[in-house]
Amino acid sequence: MGAYCRGFIVIEPRIEARATTREAWRLTTQGSGVRTVVVSSMRVAGELAPVLLKHAASDPGIDPLPLTTRRPAVHRAAPL
Repeated sequence: MGAYCRGFIVIEPRIEARATTREAWRLTTQGSGVRTVVVSSMRVAGELAPVLLKHAASDPGIDPLPLTTRRPAVHRAAPL
């Protein structure tokens, strides 16, 4: 999975479901090198995406992608 994306920003508006969602995504992406962040809203995801991309580009083990392909995948996780 790490060859196709750098990470996921998962939007979970319900605070009581955020921990379960975070754990499910952690298990899904474990060992893949893909980062996952669970946030409360699209606004937070939009503010966080540039910061995550900046840090991902500075990781020595990750080859930087051209700016045109550096877009975070935003998915809404289904409650478990």
